[in-house]
Amino acid sequence: MKRLGKFKLLVAVLSSALAGCTSTLVVSQSHWHRGTGFEAEASGNDEKTGINWWVSNDSSMLYLKFSVPGRSTQDAVMKDGYALYFDKTGEKKKQDGLSFSMKQDKKQDKRPQGRPPVGQRPEMSENQGEPGPRPEMSGIFNQATWKGITIDMDMERTDFASSFKLDSSGVFACIASVPLRNMSLFSLQDSLAIGIEITQKSGATPGGGQPQGGPGKGGAPGGGGGSGMGGMGGGPGGESGGAPPEGGPGEAGSNDESSTLKARIWFITHLAIPD
Repeated sequence: MKRLGKFKLLVAVLSSALAGCTSTLVVSQSHWHRGTGFEAEASGNDEKTGINWWVSNDSSMLYLKFSVPGRSTQDAVMKDGYALYFDKTGEKKKQDGLSFSMKQDKKQDKRPQGRPPVGQRPEMSENQGEPGPRPEMSGIFNQATWKGITIDMDMERTDFASSFKLDSSGVFACIASVPLRNMSLFSLQDSLAIGIEITQKSGATPGGGQPQGGPGKGGAPGGGGGSGMGGMGGGPGGESGGAPPEGGPGEAGSNDESSTLKARIWFITHLAIPD
């Protein structure tokens, strides 16, 4: 009986330890998207990077907004874009990968609204000798890469869309809309792990990161669709990335030795269903 008691205790301890290891992602509830923007309160926050995110969906689209704290990380987003990963198993396997960026030939011709001209230094603070507060700015990412297929969103009709904005309160945020059919989801009752990755590239292949993802249904979507993008929000924070996810392209140094990881977060969202 004593041995049986010790065995049960050991099983209980191991089960508890395994349960703590298998579920480490923050869980966020998506809100039903009604075309009026995102909820005022963020869906979740990553303490290490300071990134806040908002998630909503309707019957066909996922809408995501996330804040980007830190000037150097913001610069990386405006220069090289960012990548999103989706894993319907609720893990971090980068099953489906999507990146947004600006076409290389337009990066200098179409500067985001509010940014100084190329070659001109930003205004400096009188006391600190540091760059002063940035003016409001905004921009639209005109190139998407889905499973290795690059889409020129200026020339092709697609339901993918993404933009960024720095508002008057100094909050820099990105917004994206992605068709749910491209995530191999079977119903709105599925849970979805979402990864956000920002890398800074030096001498990289033009056009930003190009995650390809693994097997899955759906290619680049056709047809138009409203983006339903709403207002901005977010909070301050640091710039360090989280723990690396398993496998997949887009890893710092995997295809481009001069890439520097600025931020990487993962979270799980439960998709919303209509009331």
